[in-house]
Amino acid sequence: MSNAPVRTVLLSGLIAGSLATAHDGDPKALVERTPYQGPSWRSAVDDGSLAGGFDFDGVQLAANITMPDLGGGEGADCWSYTSPSGREYALMTTTLGTNFVEITNPRNPQIIAYLDGPNCLWRDVKVYEDHCYIVSDCGGGMQVVSLAGIDAGVVSLVNTVNTGPSSSSHNIAIDTDTGLIARCGGGNNLGLVLYDATVSKSNPPLVGEWTPIYVHDVQLRTFSSGPYAGRTLAYCCGGLGNGSGNTRLAIVDVTNPTSPQLLAETGYPGAAFCHQGWLTEDSQIFYINDELYNGSSSTFIFDVSDPTDPTFVSRWTNGLGSAAHNCYVKGDRLYAANYRSGLRVLDISDPLAPQEIAYFDTYPGSNSISQNGAWTACPYFDSGTVIVSDIERGLFVFAPEGASVGFNPVGGVPAQFPSSGGDLEVAITISGGELDPGSGLVVFNDGTGNRQVDLLPLGFGTFRATLPELACPGQLSLSFLIRDVEGELFESGVYTSTIADFTDLLVDLDFNDFAGWTATSNAATGGWERGIPSGDSISVDDCSAPATDADGSGGCWLTGNGVSATACANDIDDGTTVLLSAVYQTDATDPEVVFSWWYDNSSSDNDQNDDPFVVELSGDSGASWTTILTVPLGTSAQTGWTESSFRVNDFVALTSGLRLRVTASDLAPASVVEAGLDAFRIRNPGCNEPFNPADVNVDGFIDGQDLALVLGNWNCTGTCIGDITQDALVNGQDLALVLANWNPR
Repeated sequence: MSNAPVRTVLLSGLIAGSLATAHDGDPKALVERTPYQGPSWRSAVDDGSLAGGFDFDGVQLAANITMPDLGGGEGADCWSYTSPSGREYALMTTTLGTNFVEITNPRNPQIIAYLDGPNCLWRDVKVYEDHCYIVSDCGGGMQVVSLAGIDAGVVSLVNTVNTGPSSSSHNIAIDTDTGLIARCGGGNNLGLVLYDATVSKSNPPLVGEWTPIYVHDVQLRTFSSGPYAGRTLAYCCGGLGNGSGNTRLAIVDVTNPTSPQLLAETGYPGAAFCHQGWLTEDSQIFYINDELYNGSSSTFIFDVSDPTDPTFVSRWTNGLGSAAHNCYVKGDRLYAANYRSGLRVLDISDPLAPQEIAYFDTYPGSNSISQNGAWTACPYFDSGTVIVSDIERGLFVFAPEGASVGFNPVGGVPAQFPSSGGDLEVAITISGGELDPGSGLVVFNDGTGNRQVDLLPLGFGTFRATLPELACPGQLSLSFLIRDVEGELFESGVYTSTIADFTDLLVDLDFNDFAGWTATSNAATGGWERGIPSGDSISVDDCSAPATDADGSGGCWLTGNGVSATACANDIDDGTTVLLSAVYQTDATDPEVVFSWWYDNSSSDNDQNDDPFVVELSGDSGASWTTILTVPLGTSAQTGWTESSFRVNDFVALTSGLRLRVTASDLAPASVVEAGLDAFRIRNPGCNEPFNPADVNVDGFIDGQDLALVLGNWNCTGTCIGDITQDALVNGQDLALVLANWNPR
């Protein structure tokens, strides 16, 4: 999936007329902010350096993805996800939604997907295993997103959880050891709302609450040793009202989330707004950033070695005037996002005496105490990459220390490889080092185990590999590897392809007739119908239906076709409509279904993006169904049709008949929802039969004609027809091969 269309309706500050502000007293709601509208910059592909005159030291900028490419609005929080294949992703929230950006090559980030959410200044995201959880301070509940298919470009909203006292949350935290989720804030004196993701990652149940004070942010830590072994503690930053009244650190035992117990709480000198904090990895020290502290940018240091008696130790400052915002610890480093002074990196090998060792100021020109610039710095990638989300400037990606290598397959890795194998070319770039050009490899697996071939250097950073014969049919996975001159190994992400020599088209529908497909609907208007698109998306303002079909034949299935003098009178309203395919019988061994789809519920009339678009597949004629595509709610296909393909065997066992079901809904009032489906195909990748040398006349059969050629050239020496064994003699060995492979017409 690609990111949603770019939004361009911006004012110098807030989104025009509709940006919700739910966190009373937060100064961000009053600060003028003007998102940068310039282009993104990727050091692997763009010449020159990043525009803007940034001040930095000891930090290597790899890329900056600006707000127009992130869907518009303003930047908010960010977090990290690493897939089982080792590919790395930045999860970047904005005032409008959440972006999923691959940063495996930090110098060439790629936006994978985008998910809408309530229009809000505050949005936060965290990850548990292969799911992420997104909240906002303006309602919308907790969005649950599956990242299981992100390597293939699929990011799926699987649920929206609305249990608990409020649909709003200012923040979210997750203990990855126990699967305990804590929604924070979202209302006056609303503290922690707790869920258990180990019961269900897609639908975690509400298991407890702790609400004596407003909790602005929290870290959950489960102890593996010491007096608190096996217990989970919540280190809460908050206070009364919106968190600024009697602001403090509170430590709560949430081991039994149904009955949280306060262990201790404490303030500190000059406290104004206890915003956020993080533990050292040994759980002995807790660092707090106070967003409204009246003085220089400061981090407050607490001894929490005894969680029942936390003690303020000292205040650290670099002397700058900027406000401190979020900080996170990794090893002996603390990474802080301090608004107008940007990313600050502290050496905490002596945890009571931090030393600033590096920085990158994302907001050049001012270090005053105002809520602009860097929001969050996230360092939790195994590669050493660090990301920063910036309110005006978007996503900053900082390369790890030392060499960084980028792999860019020339022309991309083919979606289909022939059984005979073939050539691959890849451009490999390195920063901060020098490649060993003779060390390159391609490691691949066609289902018969891992094999490897050399990468041949062609010059100018380009390499070629030749894959040998491959097991057909099947799936091919491959990755590129190379070392630098110091011997360090670098590896690309994993690429996948289908192994096939040809594709049989079993079903090919352009929907200029019904072709056995049927539609049902309980919606008031806008059910599925087959026809030629009326183009109401261009004849009436604020509608989102396709103006043309996908394949140019004229017809397609679409919802609410027609033109009306009333805006959007034909879209889906107040219900669900279902499109059901015919049943297709096939003896194909590895079929694929392919179709083009259109979906839009991103209209400005949509107050709640809760209208699902779901595609399901059945391998037993409709007796049972498996979801193969869930379009993230609010994601728009308005700018064009999207083609998707799915390997049937990856989802269902084909036992009787193949069937597709497509559901579109309008489950919220005042929503504009349109959908379309076209160009449906079932195809089966196939493989050429291996050549049998006993087929002397090469007609596909081994029969009397081949026998006659062998006998007719009996005892011929040299280059002779019928010399199957290629030993320069036609004799009994050749005759035996014909008889052993006998396959007449």
